Amino acid sequence: MVYSLTCLSVGRLRPSSVMSSAPPSKVLHKRLREVRRLKGWTQQDLAEALGRTGVDLSAFAIARMEGDNRGVSLDEAIAISAVLDVSPLHTLVPLDNGSIRLTPQLEVTAADVRA
Repeated sequence: MVYSLTCLSVGRLRPSSVMSSAPPSKVLHKRLREVRRLKGWTQQDLAEALGRTGVDLSAFAIARMEGDNRGVSLDEAIAISAVLDVSPLHTLVPLDNGSIRLTPQLEVTAADVRA
């Protein structure tokens, strides 16, 4: 099964919903919940959709991801984005053009990351 990564849901996300200067991992945890809810899916719905693609994540694991209590691998992040039909970039970068702090010494703008 091939998924087309579009930005269907992104237009309805609010830029202020995830703080600027949050690292991509923190943005990802919040954005996963936002996009899932915009689709009207439960965590179980997402787990089942992922299961149909061969990704074994339980609703409990998804709840832990969304609550920032479990890390998300790059493979998982891309698979979740594909199943939710949103570009992985929109799950990692704040929607506004604020800054993203990657390390205490490295901060970039969201616009530069998208470029």
